Amino acid sequence: LASAASVEHALSIFNAKHETPQAPSPESIEWPTVKGALEVIRQAMLDDAMAGKYTHILWIDDDTQFPAEIIEIMLEKNKPWLASNVCKKNGDGWIAAYDGGMKVDSTGKTGCEQIATMGLGLTLIQLDAIRPTQKPHFEMVWVDQMGEYLGEDLYFCLKAKHAGVEIWVDHDVSNLVRHVGNYGYGAQDFVKQVNKISEAA
Repeated sequence: LASAASVEHALSIFNAKHETPQAPSPESIEWPTVKGALEVIRQAMLDDAMAGKYTHILWIDDDTQFPAEIIEIMLEKNKPWLASNVCKKNGDGWIAAYDGGMKVDSTGKTGCEQIATMGLGLTLIQLDAIRPTQKPHFEMVWVDQMGEYLGEDLYFCLKAKHAGVEIWVDHDVSNLVRHVGNYGYGAQDFVKQVNKISEAA
């Protein structure tokens, strides 16, 4: 009969050979250190991705809440630039827009739709689609007609669109995402508004 010690030794060898690979801990990853304005940091991240052997870059703002399987859902759509629509933090509509500025309403919609602009709150981009675009990809530009700055992410979006990249919004994902402020704003807020209007009618 095998001793308890030899059984334990055999088990340890078996476990070592059949160990499930573990994802690296955040502490073990050498994160690039970049200081500066947001457009500088975004450019450094994009440069890093373009220089590596990567197919996509996924942008996620830190005030965005989403299900864990979101990356698989978006990858399956196989779009060059696929964004989630996001609700404004005051609950006053969505952010994505068509040409001409009309906002895209994702409430209860499914599938993907081609649009004009959307920020990078939750956006998956195929790197090959944007390789032809030239630096800088990100700039803060003052727009007199708006009376304010155009955000660095919208600048990138417009630059890519001008270069022929199709910009798409994923309505399936848009209905799962929350834009977190003092509350997680999302499609559920607009469903409630629609229901109230229907009841009043």
